[in-house]
Amino acid sequence: MLNFIPNNFPGAQPVSLDWSNAHLLHDKKYLVTEKSDGERKMLYSYNGTTHLIDRSFNGIKSTILITKEKTILDGEIVLDTLPDGTQIERYLVFDAIVCKDIDIKELPLLYRLSRFYSCVLEPARSTDSCGEIYMKDFFELKDIHTVMNLKLLHPSDGFIFTPTEDPYCGGRCKNILKYKEAKETTVDFAAWKSNYSIELYCGVRGDDIKWIGYADECDKNYLHFYTSLIGKTIVECDWVEDRQRWRIRKIRKDKIKSNDIKVLNWNIYTIQHSLSPVDLQNLILKKEIKTESTSHEF
Repeated sequence: MLNFIPNNFPGAQPVSLDWSNAHLLHDKKYLVTEKSDGERKMLYSYNGTTHLIDRSFNGIKSTILITKEKTILDGEIVLDTLPDGTQIERYLVFDAIVCKDIDIKELPLLYRLSRFYSCVLEPARSTDSCGEIYMKDFFELKDIHTVMNLKLLHPSDGFIFTPTEDPYCGGRCKNILKYKEAKETTVDFAAWKSNYSIELYCGVRGDDIKWIGYADECDKNYLHFYTSLIGKTIVECDWVEDRQRWRIRKIRKDKIKSNDIKVLNWNIYTIQHSLSPVDLQNLILKKEIKTESTSHEF
């Protein structure tokens, strides 16, 4: 149904936005939404049973949404912190593939979202057959300043630009763009302890075998991560320019494999050719912008 590569997560995978593909924002019609720092999950519901499936194909039963007819959604789990400090897990839907047995992946984005809302979410709410499930807010590009200043209850580390006329496609999608500032661009490595160091590896053809280097030992959280590693552990890292090292930001319990070497190289390219937030706004508003990129060494 999704035509995805076996043993790979079937959801659509965006590519990083940088100077090399920024022209797409003018070539195609896009909507933008904030990039939540949550846990990606696809939802599969059928015959009263629902599973949330993560990037590692781990499926857990859920009552977040119950449907009799087959429904397949794409979204993410976020942890919202309310003003009184209470934390609530919520599932934010940003795309729909099947709604009540009807395959809608070939429809434009707004039609897919509208079908989900009117045919699935509203009926589920009226019959109390759903929990904390919501549709993400999408904005026109001209409202990018509004998106940049949203007051959210959960962490966000960038923006996602989704083409409005393209069908949903599983796997890497060159027309879905994710934007992060260079300092927020991360890579997922496989990490192992080695004496008092942490070695980092990336994937080659599905195996975590390409040695990249050692994690940044000068980071204040290094000892915490060192003591937390048990065997091979997937860690999310960012690049520390002044120390020329990858710094561990968090452990990715939702993943069992590192990013491929191609993803690593692309992210390095993105860091080297990154757009600043001001550049991004000017690009979208078609103002004059500088095309030089900041130099980084790897």
